[in-house]
Amino acid sequence: LKALKSGDWILLDEMNLASQSVLESLNACLDHRGEVFIPELDMTFKVQMQSRLFACQNPLQQGGGRKGLPKSFLNRFTQVFISPLTTEDFLFITTSLYPTFPSDLLKTMVMFNQKVEAIAREAGNTAWEFNLRDVLRWCDLLQKYQTPYFKDPGMFVELIYVSRLRTPDLRLKVRTLFEVVFSCSSDNPLYPPPTALGSHFHVNRKMLQVGYSTFSRGNFHS
Repeated sequence: LKALKSGDWILLDEMNLASQSVLESLNACLDHRGEVFIPELDMTFKVQMQSRLFACQNPLQQGGGRKGLPKSFLNRFTQVFISPLTTEDFLFITTSLYPTFPSDLLKTMVMFNQKVEAIAREAGNTAWEFNLRDVLRWCDLLQKYQTPYFKDPGMFVELIYVSRLRTPDLRLKVRTLFEVVFSCSSDNPLYPPPTALGSHFHVNRKMLQVGYSTFSRGNFHS
């Protein structure tokens, strides 16, 4: 509301997750009325001529709860379609953000992420996707919790990938995929296999450890 009154540029994300009431309010901003009514205030505010609205949304099949927007509403925008990121895009972004990571490691992490996404899609998962965000989370964790001289990508595979899958068969398939992609052979492993989160649980009087996170305990008495 403040941005509309000030004539600022506004970016609306996840447009096809908006409620009907939000869409109706936006329609009033974009048509001949050029105003927005706030029922809680019982007031109407005019949209400044220099205001610009930009809206983003993901395809309907990505994630739950998305709905197709009316064509009459979409026609109020100039529509631009962005192609999905390619492998080269993934590598360009990751190598730019994490220049100290070995290039072969980043290539393998990107390849693994894409193969996990393919497995999830084949199993009928449409609630979410494994994408660049997951690769960046993975890199962030490796950078924060491991030395710059050796990276063990298997340490966070359970957290980022395996634990999000719903069936034991899928989880086993992803663990096996990691061992294949990262050459975790028993004779001469390049990287250790992923560590199950359940094997890292410890509690004493001072701290609680769950996986790779530790929490200090307070002085509570039962």
